[in-house]
Amino acid sequence: MSASLDSSLDPMEEIRFRKKHGFTWQELQKETHFTFTELEQIMVIFFKIQKRDEKPGGDTISRAHFRDVLHTGLGMTDAYMMERVMVALDRGTTPYVTMQTFAKAFSLYLRGDLEERIAYAFTCYDLLGENYLRRETMYQLMKKSLVKASRDDDVEEAVKLPVSATGNRNS
Repeated sequence: MSASLDSSLDPMEEIRFRKKHGFTWQELQKETHFTFTELEQIMVIFFKIQKRDEKPGGDTISRAHFRDVLHTGLGMTDAYMMERVMVALDRGTTPYVTMQTFAKAFSLYLRGDLEERIAYAFTCYDLLGENYLRRETMYQLMKKSLVKASRDDDVEEAVKLPVSATGNRNS
């Protein structure tokens, strides 16, 4: 048997975990930027989160736990954008995140190339799934991304001001 994945796992629990998901990991390795060993380690993180989840059974974790991972592991703090990230990842509104989605998300965030990240970012911002971004959508997203000024109308004005090619605001 190969080395233990995690010393905090019960050895029998680890054996069952590896046997149950080994084939899935081999398939996932083809779809991610991870080696088999790296994927095993990421799946241990998933498994530990899954053990803490209230929902028994299945190969999923709650979106709430996934949000915690995004926040603590990847530094995402905007709840609105985290929701967009999850919808873009699993193309739905299920309250759970699968093992495959978890692995693909980490592959994208930790090892994805520029083209993959651009396509993914576009999917996050394409709120209506129209394959283009509307001015109104960009306005709402920019409004949410600005730090709240002392007044809401200051944010409105900052978003509406045109920006020149050099990045300076026109007067």
